[in-house]
Amino acid sequence: MKKDMRQRQRELYESGNIWKSIAAMAVPSMLIILIMICYQIADMYFVGMLGDNAQIAAIPIVSPVYSVIMAIGSMIGIGGCTVISRGLGSSDKDQVRTSSSVSLTATIAIGVTLAALIILFREPLLTFLGTNDEIRPYARTYMVTLSAGAPALLFTTVFGNLIRAEGAIKEGLMANLTASLSNIALDPLFILGFHLGVGGAALATVLANCIGVLFLIAYVVRKSPSLTLNPAAGRQHPKAILDILAVGLPNALSTLIAGFASTFVNQTVVSYGTTAVAAMAAAHKSTFIIAMLQMGLCMGVQPLMAYNYGAGNAGRLSETIKKMALLTFICGISLTAFCFIENDLFVGLFLKEASAVKLGASIVRIIVLSGPFLGFYYLSTNFLQSTGSARTASLLSVMRQGLLLIPLLFLFHHFLGFYGVVYAQVTADTASALTAVLLAVRHYRRLKAAQPKKESINKPDVSPLPDR
Repeated sequence: MKKDMRQRQRELYESGNIWKSIAAMAVPSMLIILIMICYQIADMYFVGMLGDNAQIAAIPIVSPVYSVIMAIGSMIGIGGCTVISRGLGSSDKDQVRTSSSVSLTATIAIGVTLAALIILFREPLLTFLGTNDEIRPYARTYMVTLSAGAPALLFTTVFGNLIRAEGAIKEGLMANLTASLSNIALDPLFILGFHLGVGGAALATVLANCIGVLFLIAYVVRKSPSLTLNPAAGRQHPKAILDILAVGLPNALSTLIAGFASTFVNQTVVSYGTTAVAAMAAAHKSTFIIAMLQMGLCMGVQPLMAYNYGAGNAGRLSETIKKMALLTFICGISLTAFCFIENDLFVGLFLKEASAVKLGASIVRIIVLSGPFLGFYYLSTNFLQSTGSARTASLLSVMRQGLLLIPLLFLFHHFLGFYGVVYAQVTADTASALTAVLLAVRHYRRLKAAQPKKESINKPDVSPLPDR
């Protein structure tokens, strides 16, 4: 079995047709993201059936806390996936085992600590998140339940990414599918059947991720050719976690700062009332698919870029980037058009009041303006991460969700009022995508210039790319 996995890995990364390799890695990743979208939409959909805007609003109010958990999971998982891919590309088995071991240790330690801190400081945290008296009791229940499951949420995110590094695409898809379908099945039972409301949505998420944990453990123990769950494997090199965190930092910063930006949005929008918060949340859920699927497309192919960078296969790396650029453009245009045309339908899935639906639909028509450009942002940052320029990718993440978005939120809100909050997000996304492309092109040209003059970067077997 493990020999078959190694053979599949070589075909996927080294010798197979590029389009087939992209499809093999991107399609499952996008399916995973699509499933995640479905179960996150399911939470708000079933809570929306209660017809209580306060419970609907509790979900976006607490979403920054969920973003923190996912940011840390992404940092360890994507960083570990990239480092392990490089190790596999350079046939460094010790690096692979060490990376998976320290990832496990960090996941458990951080998950338990994070859960304790959130529960302990729940009241001041709820105030900071922008709750009002109407939303606060529901937000408290949702946040405490969700944070108690932080270790499970982290584990599924981390090891769901790690197993992709060794080509276990189908297994990663099955792990996410199992957890997500369990969540969707448990939502109506807990939210409506047991009358737990928004707290039931959080409980369903935690229990579903526990099921995902069991699936991933079974895979690593029985089938993985290179990963380990033995903490002792990483004790001699505990500093290996620093390399993993550095590589995964851009994705984590993007998610983490997006959570803080969401808090500023909620603090601003809550002054317009609970209905406004619910409408903004429904609009973002309705357009969630645009950014998330493009992110899934680029994240899915990141191990392929990292592997070929580590193996010194510049030609295959270059060809992958060019084909991905075309795919992200097609994906962005198609998803944007879909969400713009069906804006009323999507918003109506979550809101029942006609005035709230009308407000949410008007927000959707603004949000989608940046949709066609987001794919280029994700492709550029993933390319930078994969080729050893994590610092630049981190800067882009901070710029998009922090340096640009937060000041623009205050500025646009001051001059444009409620809709200024929406235009600020569109402006920050578009400007960040343009900047990301320019920086990625510059980095690519540096890699190309570092090749011997008689060799072409478009040939598959050139001298190794320089370590940066």
